Amino acid sequence: NELSYDSADGENAGNPLAILGKMIGVEITVTMSKDLEVIDVSGMDQVWDRMAQDPQAGPVMAQLKESMGDNLMRGMMTQASNMLPPHEVAVGESWQRQVDLPIPFIGDAKLQYDGVLKSLDATGQKAKVEFVCSMVSGVESPRQMVGIPAQIKNMYLSQEGWSDMDIKAGISTTHIDQNMKMTMVITSPEGDQQMDVTQEGVIKMTITQAQ
Repeated sequence: NELSYDSADGENAGNPLAILGKMIGVEITVTMSKDLEVIDVSGMDQVWDRMAQDPQAGPVMAQLKESMGDNLMRGMMTQASNMLPPHEVAVGESWQRQVDLPIPFIGDAKLQYDGVLKSLDATGQKAKVEFVCSMVSGVESPRQMVGIPAQIKNMYLSQEGWSDMDIKAGISTTHIDQNMKMTMVITSPEGDQQMDVTQEGVIKMTITQAQ
């Protein structure tokens, strides 16, 4: 079976993924220090206000807030610092880091980043980093996911991408191609049903100076 959601399609009544469309157009601001530490997250309240207008969201609002709240935004933005070397490196030199990444509705997964400094301009201020990432240890979700009696098992995630950064200004643009595979086990009176899920996506992050 295939389940999809297109926010531009008006025929989404009853689609359990349609609630995610409430996030479209909401501006979420993450304030970070020069060391890429997340200081503040604002804007998620607008998401919850929109979702609360959907009667189907009522029973699962608590889990939505826990899985897709400030901690998720903090985790996503913290990825930017996880891709950087923990010490000074020369062009062509590589490094390795392991981090925990929050995954909505499931939990934290431990990821391993392997990065390399591809280039550094003559001023030493503009750099390009490339990286690959793989899951070191997977997670299993609770028995209930957004009100559905289902559990995630055998999850695997991989990422590959690059980051262009202005070291002096503290701004960067990051592009990540992500692939995720998992097995969903749905419990029903007739017995457990197993469904293999594959997800492909692109994550784009831009860090700019505060206005």
